[in-house]
Parts: sequence; structure tokens; C-alpha cells
Amino acid sequence: MSAFTEEQHAILREAFHHVWIRMEGLHADLNDDSLRVSSALEVLTERGLLTDEEMDQVMARLHVEGGHEAQQEPESITEQGITAAILGGDLEAFRRQQAQEEEED
Repeated sequence: MSAFTEEQHAILREAFHHVWIRMEGLHADLNDDSLRVSSALEVLTERGLLTDEEMDQVMARLHVEGGHEAQQEPESITEQGITAAILGGDLEAFRRQQAQEEEED
């Protein structure tokens, strides 16, 4: 016997889908930004504008500041209003939000 009803399963699936999609987007953005920063630092080092030591210092600082920012904004991943709507039974809340975001782009 399942601990959840079919309706609860549907709600949980949609809530997890919402979080997963947002996390996937954030991860892709992070990868893109990391590649751009790394490439820019490489160019600066190749041109002699940064030493290897300075490049390492910049990378260490970015790592620390990025981690600090991530800890300050955990709600941005789940968008509490949408999550609350889904958990309240509105299984289309996130899909409506996605459609609206696509229209705006």
C-alpha cells in the first residue's frame, strides 16, 4: 500500500518537476558564466595583464563570493508562491508560469 494517494503523487511529481526545471536552468547559467569568466581570465593572462598568481586570486574570490550569494537566495530556486500553489493542488501553476516567461522572451 502506498503512503500517498494518486492525487498526492500527482502533486508531488509536479512540485519536483518545478524544482528540477529551475535547478537545471540555474546550473546551465552557472556553467555558461563560469566558462565566460574562465575564458576572459585566460585572455588577460595570455596578454600579460594578469599573472598566474593574480588569476588564482581572482578565481578564489569568485568562488567565495559565489558561494556566499547562493546561500543568501535559496528561495529563488523554488519560487515559494508557485511551490505553494502546486502543493495546494494547482498542478498547472508552474506550466502557466513557464508559458508566461516564454511569451516575455
